Amino acid sequence: MKRSAPLRRSSPLRRRARVRTRRPSSYRRRERDFEFMAWVRRQPCIVRTLPPDPNRLTPCGGRVEADHFGSRGLSRKGHDRTCVPMCTQHHRERSDHHGAFFKLNQLQLREWRGRALELVASWPGAPAPLVDTEAANA
Repeated sequence: MKRSAPLRRSSPLRRRARVRTRRPSSYRRRERDFEFMAWVRRQPCIVRTLPPDPNRLTPCGGRVEADHFGSRGLSRKGHDRTCVPMCTQHHRERSDHHGAFFKLNQLQLREWRGRALELVASWPGAPAPLVDTEAANA
């Protein structure tokens, strides 16, 4: 039977489950350093300065981004002080493991990451690095 209008309820539906409040995610709770990331974005691309594989060099393309490059857990982002400047092209290549980063295995990438972080920390005008409280107390 076709109706000209939808049926109307005489009373509202009863809610069966309690509504749970959402806690802020750990990403929102983490400590941020926007000043350092802004400084990193003003620097030249790190791949131009320190190529991961000199035989597979690709040209820079796009604006410079702050690539969170530090060690982290699964589905986590490294601390903001572990950012290195990378153009959009090289940032994508590092994420997808192609281009300049194609032939690097995990050990070589970690080694290059350490050299890149040291190089960024040694640049003139670089903010002071964070002190690791756990390593200082040990």
